[in-house]
Amino acid sequence: MLCPVFGISETISVNENQFNQVALSSNAIKKLGLDVQEIRLAKALSSKLYPAQIGYAPQALTHYITPFSGYVELNAKLHLGDQVKAGQTLFKIKPVVTPETRLSLLTNLSDTEGQLKSSHEQVEANRLVFNRARQLLLQHVGSQKNVDDAQANLAIAETNFNTIKQKQSLLKQAVADGASGVYEIKAAKEGVITHLNFTSGQLLGAGSQLMDIGSTNQLLVTVFVPQAQIKNLQLNDAWIADRDISDKEIPLKKILLPPEADLQTGLRKVIYAASQMGELAAMQKISVNILEREPTQMVLGLPCSAIVLDMYGGEWIYLKEDKTHFRRERVFVSDNTSHTCVVNKPHLQGRFVVSHGAQELFALETGYTH
Repeated sequence: MLCPVFGISETISVNENQFNQVALSSNAIKKLGLDVQEIRLAKALSSKLYPAQIGYAPQALTHYITPFSGYVELNAKLHLGDQVKAGQTLFKIKPVVTPETRLSLLTNLSDTEGQLKSSHEQVEANRLVFNRARQLLLQHVGSQKNVDDAQANLAIAETNFNTIKQKQSLLKQAVADGASGVYEIKAAKEGVITHLNFTSGQLLGAGSQLMDIGSTNQLLVTVFVPQAQIKNLQLNDAWIADRDISDKEIPLKKILLPPEADLQTGLRKVIYAASQMGELAAMQKISVNILEREPTQMVLGLPCSAIVLDMYGGEWIYLKEDKTHFRRERVFVSDNTSHTCVVNKPHLQGRFVVSHGAQELFALETGYTH
């Protein structure tokens, strides 16, 4: 039989006594790249499901306020929910300058220049920490988590610095031009307009909140866990397994923050970052799996890459009979975590299963491929 998918010509047994069996030459096995793995009993860690909510990371939300009193005109092309780019004009301010306002502008300018100097020092300090963490990781003595945390802190410091720098520029211009100027406020970074708190043309005082812009790829997951259960959980092993959100599990990375509890329920807050967003959205309520510390039972586990699906959704594996023969057997996956699938078939213990190349073997035998 010639397989059009892989270009391998092999004789496949089809008599009634040898259904679901495939005979391959050593050369064909090498071309398909088949790997096998022994099926063994292993301690299975069970997980618990906890309620959680999606929120913005601290560096994801940028607040915009009026640096001085004046009439505020919104960019006519922008609306709530619109995507904005870094440097894009958000709104313009025509100041209302009185002698008292001018004195206030001078005071604010002096304060802002001090804040700008302090912010610049924070950026340089965070950049030094980030470069050091990255260097240690390259030398195999650091961790990826330290690099990620340092990079997040650097991003927060840079956004804060850019915002203060823009405020200083506006205040300088306002002090020089007085009421004759019109001043543009531009986006410090790209994102989506999440809040819009004024009407275009409105007269607003200094410090009035204008809008918020959030970065949709910087979300945190807050999981609510009873305090009594914290010690029984492996908090570093958590994931989202919800087919409505993503076809694959979404691994979560724990964020080290001071302990905090929810005011209404008293449940402990455990904060995670998601490496891949899927269909997650801010303020969305979801459920999160967290592994328990103690093993609950001995189970037969095999790599999920060994499972192939037929056109009806049936689950199959290929067992190695000898050096050149493989037999397809029906299984039922009762549970799966990470890359391991649990099956309830005690007689499979000690057998060898095709862990890599099972899908190719299935296509060669049946002609069916996804």
